[in-house]
Amino acid sequence: MKRVLVTGASGFLGHRLIRKLADEKEYDLVVTTSRPKNLKLPEQIVVETVDLLDIREMERLMKHIQPEICIHLAWGQHESSYRNALSNYQWLATSISMFAQFQNGGGKQFLFAGSSGEYEDYSEGISETLCPKNMSLYGQCKKTVSDLLLRSNSNVQVQVARCFTVYGPGDTHRFGAIPTAICSLLKGKKFICKNPRAIRDYIYIDDAVEAITRLLKSRFAGSMDIGSGVPRSMREVFSEIASQLHCPNEVYYNDKFGAETILTADNSLLREELRMPPQISFSEGIRRSIDYWRMQLGVENYET
Repeated sequence: MKRVLVTGASGFLGHRLIRKLADEKEYDLVVTTSRPKNLKLPEQIVVETVDLLDIREMERLMKHIQPEICIHLAWGQHESSYRNALSNYQWLATSISMFAQFQNGGGKQFLFAGSSGEYEDYSEGISETLCPKNMSLYGQCKKTVSDLLLRSNSNVQVQVARCFTVYGPGDTHRFGAIPTAICSLLKGKKFICKNPRAIRDYIYIDDAVEAITRLLKSRFAGSMDIGSGVPRSMREVFSEIASQLHCPNEVYYNDKFGAETILTADNSLLREELRMPPQISFSEGIRRSIDYWRMQLGVENYET
């Protein structure tokens, strides 16, 4: 069995991916987290509690584990202000150091979770060959890591999974658009959409996990967009949520502000290389998300 190190075990994507890899019983899994509380994983998985931003601590861990495959998902996104937090510089540094340590230890395959933030704020569509422009510090630092890994000229198979907005049950980013809207409406609060003309790409959590699993098992090297490829305005997103909660009049759209920007995945490589179209419709994904938050909040429907 190949020894695999997965960082970010307690994250939304990481927790689901680890469980899927464990079920397949093909890997010897070691995972890292800085938040071990309430992290319930199968017994055969080794959990290491480590502060990856402490580069010496991270390097000691890498030397001890010596993984053949590394899936690097961890990045500080616990607060709504993470996009311009100075900690992004630290994550950039530790990610590059991790790759260097991995390569020096004889590692074979390094999968890095990039971000749609590397393409941030386009007024036109994007393509996977387009040189992204960035606005946020988060996007700039993610792109720097992606570029350095892809240009490493090493014997390591480098894969950059540029993840677009992943949503669904268990989303840990309660400040995200979909969880915020659902929770607000379930609590009987009105919700204001500040930029209804913005066009984004949402991919359901199970589809994202399946895509990364297939990427991991493939011989593909390079960057790949992980998204639905479906352009969806924020007006459409919140209208779907309000419709399913039977409160369409409780969502207000601020049409006076914000520009129409398009951030939609070019998922041609996802379809061609991995043979994987998204499976869960947006409507079904929203229904499952609403059911999850109903249980979390103990609320049946919109409260008047």
